[in-house]
Amino acid sequence: MPYGVTIAPDSLITVDAGWSTACATWSGQWVPQVEALNLPSNMRGSKATTEAKLSYMWGRFADVMHNNGGIDLVVIEDVELWSEALVSLTAAERGDLFTLAKLIGGYCNECDSRDVRFELVMAKTWKGQLTKLATRKRVERFWRGIGEREYERNISDHKVDAIGIGLYKAGVF
Repeated sequence: MPYGVTIAPDSLITVDAGWSTACATWSGQWVPQVEALNLPSNMRGSKATTEAKLSYMWGRFADVMHNNGGIDLVVIEDVELWSEALVSLTAAERGDLFTLAKLIGGYCNECDSRDVRFELVMAKTWKGQLTKLATRKRVERFWRGIGEREYERNISDHKVDAIGIGLYKAGVF
Protein backbone atom coordinates (compact mmCIF):
# COMPACT_ATOMS: atom_id res chain seq x y z
CA MET A 1 0.00 0.00 0.00
CA PRO A 2 1.21 3.57 -0.63
CA TYR A 3 3.89 5.09 1.57
CA GLY A 4 3.69 2.28 4.11
CA VAL A 5 0.05 3.03 4.94
CA THR A 6 -2.07 -0.11 5.00
CA ILE A 7 -5.53 1.16 5.91
CA ALA A 8 -7.59 3.63 3.93
CA PRO A 9 -9.58 6.28 5.81
CA ASP A 10 -12.82 4.97 7.28
CA SER A 11 -15.89 6.59 8.84
CA LEU A 12 -14.74 9.96 7.54
CA ILE A 13 -16.24 12.75 5.44
CA THR A 14 -13.94 15.43 4.02
CA VAL A 15 -15.44 18.68 2.79
CA ASP A 16 -14.45 21.53 0.50
CA ALA A 17 -17.17 24.07 1.31
CA GLY A 18 -18.72 26.66 -0.97
CA TRP A 19 -21.80 27.18 -3.11
CA SER A 20 -20.45 24.09 -4.89
CA THR A 21 -19.54 22.08 -1.79
CA ALA A 22 -17.81 18.75 -2.37
CA CYS A 23 -18.09 15.93 0.16
CA ALA A 24 -15.88 12.83 0.01
CA THR A 25 -17.12 9.92 2.12
CA TRP A 26 -14.38 7.46 3.09
CA SER A 27 -15.48 3.94 4.01
CA GLY A 28 -12.25 1.97 4.15
CA GLN A 29 -11.55 2.27 0.40
CA TRP A 30 -8.87 4.45 -1.17
CA VAL A 31 -11.37 5.91 -3.62
CA PRO A 32 -14.15 7.66 -1.71
CA GLN A 33 -17.72 8.34 -2.75
CA VAL A 34 -17.68 11.99 -3.81
CA GLU A 35 -20.69 14.17 -4.33
CA ALA A 36 -21.27 17.81 -5.14
CA LEU A 37 -23.81 19.87 -3.24
CA ASN A 38 -24.72 22.62 -5.68
CA LEU A 39 -27.20 25.43 -5.51
CA PRO A 40 -30.01 24.88 -8.02
CA SER A 41 -30.03 27.31 -10.95
CA ASN A 42 -33.04 29.18 -9.55
CA MET A 43 -30.95 30.16 -6.49
CA ARG A 44 -27.71 31.23 -8.17
CA GLY A 45 -26.52 34.81 -8.36
CA SER A 46 -29.00 37.29 -6.97
CA LYS A 47 -32.03 35.03 -7.56
CA ALA A 48 -32.21 34.11 -3.85
CA THR A 49 -31.20 35.69 -0.58
CA THR A 50 -28.00 34.64 1.14
CA GLU A 51 -30.11 33.26 3.98
CA ALA A 52 -32.10 31.07 1.57
CA LYS A 53 -28.89 29.82 -0.06
CA LEU A 54 -27.32 29.01 3.30
CA SER A 55 -30.45 27.21 4.47
CA TYR A 56 -30.54 25.15 1.28
CA MET A 57 -26.86 24.15 1.53
CA TRP A 58 -27.16 23.30 5.22
CA GLY A 59 -30.11 21.06 4.35
CA ARG A 60 -28.12 19.30 1.62
CA PHE A 61 -25.25 18.73 4.06
CA ALA A 62 -27.74 17.34 6.61
CA ASP A 63 -28.82 14.88 3.91
CA VAL A 64 -25.20 13.76 3.41
CA MET A 65 -24.81 13.22 7.15
CA HIS A 66 -28.13 11.34 7.33
CA ASN A 67 -27.26 9.10 4.37
CA ASN A 68 -23.85 8.22 5.80
CA GLY A 69 -24.54 7.01 9.33
CA GLY A 70 -21.60 5.79 11.34
CA ILE A 71 -19.34 8.71 10.47
CA ASP A 72 -16.85 9.39 13.26
CA LEU A 73 -15.19 12.51 11.89
CA VAL A 74 -15.89 15.31 9.41
CA VAL A 75 -12.92 17.40 8.24
CA ILE A 76 -13.81 20.71 6.60
CA GLU A 77 -11.45 23.08 4.83
CA ASP A 78 -11.54 26.31 6.85
CA VAL A 79 -11.77 29.89 5.65
CA GLU A 80 -8.54 31.78 5.23
CA LEU A 81 -7.48 35.00 3.62
CA TRP A 82 -4.55 34.73 1.22
CA SER A 83 -3.26 38.30 1.30
CA GLU A 84 -1.02 37.58 -1.70
CA ALA A 85 -3.98 36.51 -3.87
CA LEU A 86 -6.15 39.09 -5.60
CA VAL A 87 -9.06 36.62 -5.78
CA SER A 88 -8.96 36.15 -2.00
CA LEU A 89 -8.78 39.88 -1.34
CA THR A 90 -11.66 40.56 -3.73
CA ALA A 91 -13.73 37.83 -2.04
CA ALA A 92 -13.03 39.42 1.34
CA GLU A 93 -14.03 42.85 0.09
CA ARG A 94 -17.32 41.51 -1.34
CA GLY A 95 -18.07 39.66 1.91
CA ASP A 96 -17.84 36.22 0.31
CA LEU A 97 -15.40 34.96 2.94
CA PHE A 98 -17.84 35.90 5.69
CA THR A 99 -20.62 34.03 3.89
CA LEU A 100 -18.31 31.02 3.50
CA ALA A 101 -17.58 31.17 7.24
CA LYS A 102 -21.35 31.09 7.92
CA LEU A 103 -21.75 28.12 5.58
CA ILE A 104 -18.95 26.22 7.32
CA GLY A 105 -20.40 27.14 10.72
CA GLY A 106 -23.70 25.56 9.67
CA TYR A 107 -21.90 22.40 8.59
CA CYS A 108 -20.10 22.27 11.95
CA ASN A 109 -23.40 22.78 13.74
CA GLU A 110 -24.90 19.84 11.80
CA CYS A 111 -22.00 17.64 12.92
CA ASP A 112 -22.34 18.82 16.51
CA SER A 113 -26.10 18.17 16.54
CA ARG A 114 -25.36 14.55 15.51
CA ASP A 115 -22.52 14.14 18.04
CA VAL A 116 -20.03 13.73 15.18
CA ARG A 117 -16.59 15.14 15.82
CA PHE A 118 -15.44 17.77 13.31
CA GLU A 119 -12.13 19.42 12.51
CA LEU A 120 -11.32 22.50 10.50
CA VAL A 121 -8.14 22.41 8.44
CA MET A 122 -6.56 25.32 6.59
CA ALA A 123 -5.62 24.83 2.95
CA LYS A 124 -2.10 25.99 3.83
CA THR A 125 -1.93 23.11 6.32
CA TRP A 126 -3.13 20.26 4.13
CA LYS A 127 -1.74 21.30 0.74
CA GLY A 128 0.71 24.08 1.41
CA GLN A 129 1.14 26.39 -1.57
CA LEU A 130 0.09 23.86 -4.21
CA THR A 131 -1.92 25.25 -7.10
CA LYS A 132 -5.20 23.67 -8.18
CA LEU A 133 -3.39 21.91 -11.03
CA ALA A 134 -0.61 20.60 -8.75
CA THR A 135 -3.21 19.36 -6.24
CA ARG A 136 -5.08 17.57 -9.03
CA LYS A 137 -1.87 15.96 -10.30
CA ARG A 138 -0.96 14.75 -6.81
CA VAL A 139 -4.38 13.09 -6.37
CA GLU A 140 -4.14 11.52 -9.84
CA ARG A 141 -0.60 10.28 -9.16
CA PHE A 142 -1.75 8.69 -5.89
CA TRP A 143 -4.60 6.85 -7.61
CA ARG A 144 -2.37 5.68 -10.45
CA GLY A 145 0.04 4.39 -7.79
CA ILE A 146 -2.63 2.16 -6.29
CA GLY A 147 -3.82 0.96 -9.70
CA GLU A 148 -7.15 2.78 -9.63
CA ARG A 149 -8.59 2.78 -13.13
CA GLU A 150 -11.92 4.43 -12.42
CA TYR A 151 -10.62 7.89 -11.61
CA GLU A 152 -13.03 10.49 -12.96
CA ARG A 153 -11.04 12.67 -15.35
CA ASN A 154 -13.46 15.61 -15.39
CA ILE A 155 -13.73 15.86 -11.63
CA SER A 156 -14.20 19.42 -10.28
CA ASP A 157 -11.52 21.26 -8.33
CA HIS A 158 -13.82 21.16 -5.29
CA LYS A 159 -14.04 17.37 -5.46
CA VAL A 160 -10.26 17.12 -5.93
CA ASP A 161 -9.77 19.23 -2.80
CA ALA A 162 -12.23 17.11 -0.77
CA ILE A 163 -10.29 14.01 -1.84
CA GLY A 164 -6.96 15.70 -1.13
CA ILE A 165 -8.08 16.52 2.41
CA GLY A 166 -8.88 12.85 2.96
CA LEU A 167 -5.50 11.76 1.64
CA TYR A 168 -3.89 14.38 3.92
CA LYS A 169 -5.77 12.94 6.93
CA ALA A 170 -4.51 9.47 5.96
CA GLY A 171 -0.95 10.79 5.82
CA VAL A 172 -0.47 10.05 2.12
CA PHE A 173 -0.92 13.46 0.51
